[in-house]
This record gives sequence, C-alpha cells and structure tokens, in this order.
Amino acid sequence: MNVICQKTENRMQVMVQTSLGDQGDRMLFFSATSGSHDYIEITFSDADVLPLPVVERLYALMEKYGPNLSIITFRRVLWSYLSKLNIKNTYTAPPQGYTKGVRALAIGGSAGSTEKIIGIVKHLPLMDITVFIVQHIREDIPTAMDQILKNYTSYTVKLAKSGTQIETKTIYIAPPGLHTIAIGGYIYLTADEKVNFSRPSIDVMFRSLSESYEEELVAVLLCGYGRDGSGSLEGMIKKASTIIIEDPDDCEAKDMPINALATKHYTFKLSLNEIIDYLKAAAASGSSASDEEVSGFLEAIYTKYGYDFRGYNLESIKRRIQTSMAKEQMASFYEFREKAIESADMFKRLFFEFSINVTTFFRNPQTFKFLREKIFPYLQSYHHIKIWCAGSATGEEPYSLGIILHELGMLDRCQIFATDFNPIVIEQAKNGLFSIENLKINEKNYNESGGTKTLRAYMDFYGSFMKIRDEIQKKILFFTHNLATDGVFNEFQLILCRNVLIYFDVGLQERVLRLFSDSLDMSGFVVLGESEGISINKGEKYFTVYGKDYKIYRKNTTLQISSQNAIIAI
Repeated sequence: MNVICQKTENRMQVMVQTSLGDQGDRMLFFSATSGSHDYIEITFSDADVLPLPVVERLYALMEKYGPNLSIITFRRVLWSYLSKLNIKNTYTAPPQGYTKGVRALAIGGSAGSTEKIIGIVKHLPLMDITVFIVQHIREDIPTAMDQILKNYTSYTVKLAKSGTQIETKTIYIAPPGLHTIAIGGYIYLTADEKVNFSRPSIDVMFRSLSESYEEELVAVLLCGYGRDGSGSLEGMIKKASTIIIEDPDDCEAKDMPINALATKHYTFKLSLNEIIDYLKAAAASGSSASDEEVSGFLEAIYTKYGYDFRGYNLESIKRRIQTSMAKEQMASFYEFREKAIESADMFKRLFFEFSINVTTFFRNPQTFKFLREKIFPYLQSYHHIKIWCAGSATGEEPYSLGIILHELGMLDRCQIFATDFNPIVIEQAKNGLFSIENLKINEKNYNESGGTKTLRAYMDFYGSFMKIRDEIQKKILFFTHNLATDGVFNEFQLILCRNVLIYFDVGLQERVLRLFSDSLDMSGFVVLGESEGISINKGEKYFTVYGKDYKIYRKNTTLQISSQNAIIAI
C-alpha cells in the first residue's frame, strides 16, 4: 500500500510512499486528509515531485490547519519545490560538521565593517565562486569600496549594475541608494522603499541570494547598528544556506549581530579570524580529481545509467561533483565514484546537481521584445506554428512565449514543445506553479518585453504561489528530451535554447546546433543565450546571424541549396 494512514484520537498521520501519480493512490490521500482533525502529519518518503491537485490540497490544508499541519519530506528536491511555493515543510538535512559546496559568498555589514570586509577579501582564496558585498552607506556619496578592494584581491571587482549577468571569480559591490537582487543568474537593482531604514538592505540581498543559491550560499553578517540582516535569516535556514554571524565581542557596533543571534536562525557564531579560517576551509573542500578521472567517471555513468554527460564542460561538472561530495560527506573521489555507480539513489542526487534549472519569466526581456516585434510577425504567415524550447527547466520560458503569442492572437494555431533531460523539473513545469516572491521582477521583465496587459492577468493566485492560467498552459507540451543523445522529433519554425550550450564542450555544441538545423524548416530561427554563439563550434555551417544583439540566428539556406545540388548531381 502506497498511502498508509494512522489515526489516534484526533491526530491523523499519513505516510505517502509514492509521488501520487496513480489516481487510486491520490484518491486515498484525499480521503485521508479530508474531514476535521486536531493535527495532521504528512510524510512523503519517496517523492521528488507531486502532481498539481496534490499541491493544491497541501496548500488548502496549510490554510485550514496552520501550525497544526506538519509536512515532512525525505527528498531534498521535493522539499525545495514546496519551499519555493511557500508551502511549509521540513527536511532532515545532512548532519552538521562538514563543509558544504560553495557557489556564492554574501557579506553584509554596517558601522565598523569596512576593515573587516577588507580582511575577509584579502585572505579569500581565488575560487569559482561569486562574492556579493552590501554595506550601509550614504546615498549621496559614491562608494569607493570597489576601488579599495582591487588592491587586495585577484578577484574581478565590480560595482553592481542592473541586468548584469553574474560571473564567478567576481566580487559585486551593492551601490548606494539601490537594493541589490540576484535572480536567474542576473543582478537587478531596485529603488524600492527602504528596508530596516536601509537602501541597500542586507535583508533584501541575503533573501534573493538564498533563493538563487540555496545550500550553496554562505552568508556572513558583520557588525553594525540596527536590525538589518535579521529578517531574512529564517527563510535562509529553510533554504539550507550557511549563515555566519560575527561574534558581537568582536564589534564596537554590536546591534546587528546581537539582533541576528536573537533570532536563533544561524549556523555559526564566529570571530573575524574564525570566519576567515572557515572560508579558507570551504575553498579547500571538495574533489581534486583529475580531468582523466572525471572523464572516466562520466563514461561509467553513461554505461550504467544511459545519461551522457561526456560532452559537458569539465570544469562545470567538477564543481558540481565537489558540491555533491560535500553533501554526501565524502572526502575521497574514489569512494564517491564507486558509490554513485553502485547506488541508483545516490546517482539520482548527483543527477540533480548536474541539472541546471535557474530561470525567470521573460528573461532578457529585450530578446522577447525582438521576438514579439520581428520574428512572430514573420511567422504570422504560417497556418500552424511549432516552437521548441530546449532545456526549458521549470517552464518559465515556454509560458512566457505562450503569453506573447496569446497577446498577438497567434496562440490558437501554435504548439509549444518544452523539453528538458530532467524528468522531475518537467513534472514541476507541467504543474505551472510559481512562487510570488519574484513577481515584481517578473512583471518588470514582462513590461520591458512589450507586454500589453499585466503579467497578473495570466495568473491565478493562491496566496503564497501563483498558477499559469489554463488558456496558456494547454498549448504547451512538456516532455523529456536529451540534447546529448536524442534526435529530431519534429519540424519547427522557432527553437529557443538559451544558456544551455555554455555547459557543453565544443564538440557537443556542434552536435546540438546540427540537431537544431535538422529540426527547423527552410526559414526557421534559433535563439541562443546571451553568452553563447555560433563562432567557435562550426555553427556558421548551419546558421546565419539575424538578430546579432539578441543571439538570434536563421537556418543557413546556402547549406540546403548545396545539399540539394549534390543530390541532383548524383
């Protein structure tokens, strides 16, 4: 039995051992959670994703029972998904006492923090992370922190600018008078009202970075006056971020660390020297496996599980192996390799580390505006339009396209195919559920893309999350497809594959571009990511530049004519 119920007096306990995809199991779950109880405890032991009706039921139960509802998840993927929808659930995280993989470091401080920030940056080893720094500074005086830090580090140091794509080995300084937010791999600056009397606010930056990096974020809160930084800590702990509070005994301005410690939501209380030592340890943690060892590991994965990562960028793969090793509490790459090959469950966890699922609605809005104004009017002449979003992750991109096509009156004769090699994110995308926390940024992107209504017009709101309306959702078909191994499955007028090729080596990039060329009709278009192109991967064989500033390319008709002439000659 996949749904086990136990009722004692007015307390209901439900153990779910499935993802509830089966209708019978789902009805049993609905029956067990109906009626009235004093307390409900629901445990999901073997689910990475849940279907839409179950998520809606969990939200209804949360609204009805409040603190008398307990949802326990045994899979980190499901815990993360429900948390993003603000459905409270708990996950038994790995034990403390080891250094986790780190992709981002956030440092926040106020009065008396400048010398401390310099000390941390001065001793920070150069590694593939991104550093974000926010200080309370006067809005009418330009900051000199970026120029100061350049004298102490090998990292690239930049004053944060809105719309900047986030890079590793880079330190971003929050500018005066603006909040700094990181979403979907980009920095955004906003002039929203002050938070805790501060703009930029530490809380605002910490909260957004925790959403983006989750357990791979280390946040350091230094000395200062006031409460800024304390308000974001509970949410960060839920995202499994590491939070370090400077020991107030180190500070003259003690308010910020004292208030933060009072929340009880932190990982460590450390002196400045201990903070520096911790970050050095984080830099030293992980795998030192050679390229040859990692390549052999990827070959073994392909042989055992059928997933082909052999053409992926090795440095990216090595970073994700380091993160996975830290989570598994393994110091030996050899031990990690053997267990990942032997254990399907452990490989599944590694698989999710390899899968990149960061995106937003109308990401790079000027690209969507170009599609709206130049590409879609051209496609008006087609009786039926087919579009492929390759590497669609959790679905924001295909839903964004559906909204534009709806506004242009073209959606009824369109079919959007959205694919990803990760079957779990495909199921999440099918649900069409998204957190409302990034709604303001998503609305800004929508407006800048040329939207004619409001983004809210295409959403149904459930309080803590929102759902794409059915008229958009029904025109999008989600399914799994692996760009590294799978072939052509249709003929399209438009293909979008943005920020995927950057994770592939040159050989796999060419393979994918050839696949896209074979999948397009005679006059079809392909859209790549901001940091991608066709110049280093023989892409000119298949495509010509159409919208240079937006990485939009058109199928190379010269190649087609040459091929046809060759056939005639035969």
